[in-house]
Amino acid sequence: MLFIKQTQPHEVFHEAALFFYPSRHSKGIQPGTGTRDSHLIFTFSHKGPGPPSKQIRAAPKYGILQTQSRIQIDAKQGIRLLFPNAPSKDSPKNMNLKKISTLDREFSHKIRLPESRSGLRRAAAIFAHSADSWFWLAGLITLYPFVSPGARPLLVKLMVGIVITAVFVLSLKMTIKRPRPEGEWGQIYRNTDPHSFPSGHAARAIMLTLLIFLLGPAWLGGVMVLWTLLVNYARIALGVHYLSDILVGTAIGLLFGWGVYLIQI
Repeated sequence: MLFIKQTQPHEVFHEAALFFYPSRHSKGIQPGTGTRDSHLIFTFSHKGPGPPSKQIRAAPKYGILQTQSRIQIDAKQGIRLLFPNAPSKDSPKNMNLKKISTLDREFSHKIRLPESRSGLRRAAAIFAHSADSWFWLAGLITLYPFVSPGARPLLVKLMVGIVITAVFVLSLKMTIKRPRPEGEWGQIYRNTDPHSFPSGHAARAIMLTLLIFLLGPAWLGGVMVLWTLLVNYARIALGVHYLSDILVGTAIGLLFGWGVYLIQI
């Protein structure tokens, strides 16, 4: 049978996802009510097994649709309901978001390092990996027994910041599920963490930098600022993040860095 689920309550819709379940003899299917969470079904003539032809006419007997429409069937993209002279479904807000997304992708692609720049890519790989959470946690735990008692609160704050930032970023990634840019470099990230938004490395780098800048020696804070910029560039240049991933990750890192700074340890 052929049916369509309404996406907006009590509105004429100009395009919608259709679902087709072929039966051996689909004919004379009755329409539904057309309300939200129900299915609006169309009548059509079809003899024999399998789906109908690539384009058929569908005329609803009643419901919210007032005109005949064409149903387009595509094996890869599914089935679409097409209205004659239908206005664009994109609001100005959606159009602006699409434009920003396109610019984000284009800019990120432009600053990627080509395969021919092997020397720069190797250097970028070092910085891209240098903000890995396991690397920093292992280093801080190793250093803890050897530093002075006065420096230990800073190390504890850095470790706490790494953990809570990672948990928050991972929860956002699993909710938003934005795929990483296509590419070959960084298979360990692509296989274990296929989502790119927001960037955990950018969040972690700026969080560590802020804490060290506020609580550590001034010269080390300056070095960390430069390191953070190189990490962020490397993540885009090697194709595992878009610019927007980095910007949002940076904002998250600043927020969590300041929050951890305020904690009394």
